[in-house]
Amino acid sequence: MNENWERVRKHGRRLIGLGLGLTPTGDDYLTGLLLALQLNHKLRETIIEAIFDALLDKSILHATNLLSQQQIYFALHGEAKPSLLSLIQVCQTPEVGNLSSASIQLLVEEVLSIGSTSGYDLLTGVLAGLHIMERMECQ
Repeated sequence: MNENWERVRKHGRRLIGLGLGLTPTGDDYLTGLLLALQLNHKLRETIIEAIFDALLDKSILHATNLLSQQQIYFALHGEAKPSLLSLIQVCQTPEVGNLSSASIQLLVEEVLSIGSTSGYDLLTGVLAGLHIMERMECQ
């Protein structure tokens, strides 16, 4: 594993359980990131392997609470709240014009309403995932 992927591993693992709340900020961020990366399966698998090892070592999830463990587990399998998944699908669809800006705004508001700050943390992870994919395409 090269130095960059070692950094992904180190910082990705650091996120688990980081922060306060029912689902800590780091867990929500990582969840959003994993879900957004569904748009690039090869990159997603590489990042999952860097953080969780090739054998999908879920033992590192013990650094957080049971609810967050389940949330990350489901994100690893591409599952989450429908509003979050729909918003990510909008990012994938080239013909976003089929959805009105009001519909997109409603999806964003639904995600932002999750928990106290979880919606914001999830969206931050999604945006980070989209940014990573964009940067990787430019290389």
